[in-house]
Amino acid sequence: MLSLALVPLIRVVDLSLSISLIPIPTIGRFPIIYTPLLVASVVVVRALGYKWSEVGLNFKSLPVQLGVASSGLLFGWAEYVILKPGAMVTQFTWSQVLPLALILLAFTGFAEEFAFRGVLQRSATGVFGWWGIVYVSVLFAILHMGFHSVLDVLFVFGVAMFFGWIVKKTGSLLGVTLAHGLTNIMLFLVFPFVC
Repeated sequence: MLSLALVPLIRVVDLSLSISLIPIPTIGRFPIIYTPLLVASVVVVRALGYKWSEVGLNFKSLPVQLGVASSGLLFGWAEYVILKPGAMVTQFTWSQVLPLALILLAFTGFAEEFAFRGVLQRSATGVFGWWGIVYVSVLFAILHMGFHSVLDVLFVFGVAMFFGWIVKKTGSLLGVTLAHGLTNIMLFLVFPFVC
C-alpha cells in the first residue's frame, strides 16, 4: 500500500503546475514534477526495507540492457505516429536539444522507471506474483490518458508490460531507463523535426 502512494504524486504535482499562475519553462517543469517522485520512491524503498539491487539499481546483464535501450528508438517512432506531438524546442540545435534530452533521460526515464518498474513492481510482484507486472502496467498506462488517445494508452500498456518483463528477468532498470528516456527524446525532440 505504501508504494501505491507514488502513483498519484506525479499527477498531483503536474496538475498543480498546470493551474499555476507562474509560467514554468519546459526545461524546469520535469525536475519540479519528478524530484518529489524520486524522493518519495527512496523513502518507500527505505521504509519497506528493500535493497537497492531488489529495485533494479545495478548493472546486471549489461549487453542485454544496451539492446533493450535501443528499443527506445522504435517506441519513440511508434508513439510519435500515434500522437504526433509538437516539438518541445523551437529549433533542432544541440544547444536546445541536448539539455532537454538529458532532463528527459533523467527525469522521465530514470524517475518513472525507478518508481514503477523498481519500487511498485517489486511490491506488486511480492503480493500478486507475475500479475503484479500487469497491475503496474495498467497503472502506468492509465497515467497516459492525458494525451486523450485510447490507442496511446494501449501502446503504453504494451511497452510497460515489456519493460516489466525485462526488469523481472534481468533484475536491472538500466535498459528500460535508457529506453524510456530515448522514447521521450525521440517523441518530443527528434521526430517532430524529421517526420
